[in-house]
Amino acid sequence: MRVIRTQKPSGTAVPLQIVKEHLRVNGYDEENGLIETYINAAVDFIAQETWRYVQSASYTAYLDKWQTDLVIKRNPITEITSIKYYDIDGNLQTMVEDTDYYVSLNGNFARIHFENTPSLRDNPYDNIEVAFKCGYLDYYKVDDSILQLVNILVADFFNTRNSMTLGVNVHEVVIPNSARAIIRNITLRDFAQ
Repeated sequence: MRVIRTQKPSGTAVPLQIVKEHLRVNGYDEENGLIETYINAAVDFIAQETWRYVQSASYTAYLDKWQTDLVIKRNPITEITSIKYYDIDGNLQTMVEDTDYYVSLNGNFARIHFENTPSLRDNPYDNIEVAFKCGYLDYYKVDDSILQLVNILVADFFNTRNSMTLGVNVHEVVIPNSARAIIRNITLRDFAQ
């Protein structure tokens, strides 16, 4: 399964003012754009490391062939928007929920059970498209540990932005120990379902 973000989140996952308070840079508005970039980078890093998505955005998962049960390993998935497939003639068809498939958004990951699996076009790739929305819809619903992790990562990015030496190629990413501990506690990578 290949997943592509189809709509970039609007705004930042954590209000800029809260991160600026953590950084103790209130009143320095010329840094706002840079801090927002660091917030977005921290959120993307958290998603990659933990499968938890802080910002709400739209995604599409592409499957090559049918599976009886599909698990989408992202959290929280708030909605399965549509499921489409290319029929044997190459026409894009839309499936009907509670007839062709059933969805459960309970638990760590979204689960889809396919009841009807029509024949697909003669193409080895991307025959099925599962569109979904993933991420917290409201800042106030994000776990405090995730918000703290964003603050720690942004502070690290902000405080070490000039640590690179010109001409030196660094291959190792150093994650602060406090961030590493939070990641261990919130990661969903070890859960099968």
